[in-house]
Amino acid sequence: MKIYRRAYKINYNNSLFQVIIRNDKSIGFLKIDIDQNGEEQFIMPSAQEFLHLSSVINTNNGIKF
Repeated sequence: MKIYRRAYKINYNNSLFQVIIRNDKSIGFLKIDIDQNGEEQFIMPSAQEFLHLSSVINTNNGIKF
């Protein structure tokens, strides 16, 4: 049973983010960091990054940055 699925990747503020969608249709974000071996590592975005990404993706939330 999957709790979330990967949707797509977006570039924001010179960083790459993975958009994830949960089963209840909530949207989340993971920051992608590429290590020296070329492997992707997922990091939690900062609160500011999360709010900015949320306002870009979800235009109906009323929060604009």
